Amino acid sequence: MVGVSTVDELHQGTCPATQDAACGQDVPLAGGATAVVACGAAVNPSLAEPAVAWLITRIACILAMYAGAMLWPITYDLRAENPRAGFVVSLPQFYAEYAQHQSEFGKKPMLGVRVGGAWRWLDPLVRWDALWYLSVVEAGYVADASLPVQQNICFFPLYPLLIRLLCQAGVNPLLGALLIANLATLATACLLYRVVARRAGLPAARWSLALWLVFPSALFGCVPYADSLLSLVGLLSTARLLENRCLAAGAWAGLASAVRPSGLALAASFVPAVFSRRWLSAIGGGILAIGGVVAFFGYLGWMSGDPWLYPHVIRSWRTEGTTLNPLAWAASVILGLAQAAALVLRGGSPLQVYSGRVTDPLLLVWALALLPAVRRLGWGVLFGALVMLLLPISASGTISIGRYVWAVMPVFIAAGSSLAQSRWRWPTLLAFSVGLVWLSFLYGGGWEVI
Repeated sequence: MVGVSTVDELHQGTCPATQDAACGQDVPLAGGATAVVACGAAVNPSLAEPAVAWLITRIACILAMYAGAMLWPITYDLRAENPRAGFVVSLPQFYAEYAQHQSEFGKKPMLGVRVGGAWRWLDPLVRWDALWYLSVVEAGYVADASLPVQQNICFFPLYPLLIRLLCQAGVNPLLGALLIANLATLATACLLYRVVARRAGLPAARWSLALWLVFPSALFGCVPYADSLLSLVGLLSTARLLENRCLAAGAWAGLASAVRPSGLALAASFVPAVFSRRWLSAIGGGILAIGGVVAFFGYLGWMSGDPWLYPHVIRSWRTEGTTLNPLAWAASVILGLAQAAALVLRGGSPLQVYSGRVTDPLLLVWALALLPAVRRLGWGVLFGALVMLLLPISASGTISIGRYVWAVMPVFIAAGSSLAQSRWRWPTLLAFSVGLVWLSFLYGGGWEVI
């Protein structure tokens, strides 16, 4: 049973008058959930702890990235798979050249660029999707659905839009991207700490914060990726939902759906409330929750004349078969583990230990194991978290699942209370910390950590 206090009262800044008497007693929560009033829960905890934890973990990630860039940089040139990879000035030029000379682009017609010029010293922080987000900022959305080539409309607009706003103030796009990603991580850490402290006390808040900041995929919170922004708006939506404020929760969920496609899953959070007395506000919240996707698709349709441009182009990113069959998915995970073990035993590259078929599925299993604890936060929160975990599997298999898990904030809210008194808390923290440093090291070296 998760130790929490009633959110509505804590939101007012005061604990229940009968808290001492009710300490340890069940109280009702939204959606039929039950909880126990926290004994001595901090109503307004200091934010110094999350700020210091954020700073330490970000420094560790960045140092590991630079160590990877210096000690174990990628040993093959991207031009081996994409002979025309290099600095791309114009995306329309990139697509036009690909259309005319497809055979010269090799097996992976991707935007294989690196940071150049005065900002080359930041190169270890800018890999993979970071380049695509920067391409949206600098060139806008450019797409040609007739070409089987990766295109930047697959990256949702809110993060690039915020970067461009900073650019209007004279900030370099790369620096703006790093600033937003890191500040979003800091804001999420502070909010997570405060939400859990008010519901379950400081020990649970510290463990929720620690597990979120050292989660292996947390490295993406200090590089130009949108995942930390998704975590922030997703947590704001969850916090409002726990306060039974469906319209406010829906508005934040709508922003989440403008950050990444998985943000759309938060719309499922409003389904249980539709069958309650709050059905009208729940429907309104659900409509708001899909607003980001609807607006983006509408813009793409206006820009290209094809309202289904996104699903037409997203096919170019599909790198593996997908399935929601649990037996087939489990078999693929076991096969991936066996292949990694065989490679290591044969003296192969340790890189093979990291794989979308190995590390990411294990992180997903950890999150799914915490769903019973998430259920205590209410059916709506559970539905949203479950769909947010499973939706990416149907779209991209096991690729990048770890990043999607990191943004499912109800899992980490529940994790703090569930693990604060568990004998597994320290082993989990240690395993996550090692994974975070290791993946940061690989990312900085340019290896395929996506």
